[in-house]
Amino acid sequence: MQDDTLGTGAGGDLMEDVRIAVASLTAPWTLEQLATTVGTDPEAVRPCVDRLLEGGTIEDLGDDPRYDGDGSAPTLYGPTPLEESPEDKDVTLD
Repeated sequence: MQDDTLGTGAGGDLMEDVRIAVASLTAPWTLEQLATTVGTDPEAVRPCVDRLLEGGTIEDLGDDPRYDGDGSAPTLYGPTPLEESPEDKDVTLD
């Protein structure tokens, strides 16, 4: 069994807190926004985000094009789009 506990957030299980926060955030979002939602700092949630990226739950959407500050732009994240099932596609049979 895989241990999903990477630390403790307000709810006691940081990975679970991050999963709940990811589901509640409107994409795109940054590590800082996620950390604020969870109640911790960006470096604490980074390992959780890395695991969600590896698992295909979320995706890296690239740098924030609206960023005009010093240094690197923050990375934006969002949910990985679900693939359409054959029933969802508009299919015309000959």
